[in-house]
Amino acid sequence: MPHSLSENNVHVWCITPDHVTSLQVKPSAYHSVLSAHEIERADQMLIPKQKHIFISAKMLVRHVLSLYCLRSPETLTFTHNQYGKPFLLDVKGEISPLRFNLSHTRDSIALSVVKNSEIGIDIEANHRDLHRDIEEISKRFFTSIEQEYLANSSLPQQEFLRLWTLKESYIKCLGRGLSIPLNSIEFFLNADQNPNLLGTILHPETGQQMCFFQGTLDCGNSLSFCVTSDQKKALNMSYFLMERGWKHRNFDFSASAVSARLNNI
Repeated sequence: MPHSLSENNVHVWCITPDHVTSLQVKPSAYHSVLSAHEIERADQMLIPKQKHIFISAKMLVRHVLSLYCLRSPETLTFTHNQYGKPFLLDVKGEISPLRFNLSHTRDSIALSVVKNSEIGIDIEANHRDLHRDIEEISKRFFTSIEQEYLANSSLPQQEFLRLWTLKESYIKCLGRGLSIPLNSIEFFLNADQNPNLLGTILHPETGQQMCFFQGTLDCGNSLSFCVTSDQKKALNMSYFLMERGWKHRNFDFSASAVSARLNNI
């Protein structure tokens, strides 16, 4: 497993909660690793599976970040911005250049890690039946072009989740929560293209390159991330999947198959 991270790399860790023990961190021992606030939140959860996922996700964050910053998981401290986006603090109590973002469903956890960039990630379960809600949700959060795309799609739920995770990853990357409307960015997808979709846009305010990845995990769940990047540097993604051991895959952003534009609304 990696212990270092260069500025042009994105590391994405995907794991099911039941595999957290493979990281040599037992959820049953969370009281000795998590912060007092995290323990309080976990102990207030009455549904066992919900509590297990919450603890597993928090333990995964601490264990993985400890590999990069060479500190023990229980010593890591965090802060949040005004919208709730978390940041790792270094030993001096300042925000670390190591940035991360977390997302989970009821059966999967996704953690993204970068250095000196901002990142957002979202994972959604594809086994939920959303067909009755897609039209209503789309009218509230999607652009008219995206709504038309879904209405004409032969796989509306799959395409809905692709769009939704891309949008969520974008606003999580910016770290301003739902103060940014989901229909402020519009995506153009081609259902016939490679399912691992790569693309970039330029943020009109900062001029930063914002890179997107969208794919489907082996379990069928949709995953997207958005990361800011120096336009002069190539950006690579390493993907670590916990399934009978860590599987490693590399992607680059040389091909653009996602098109997007920012809307003035």
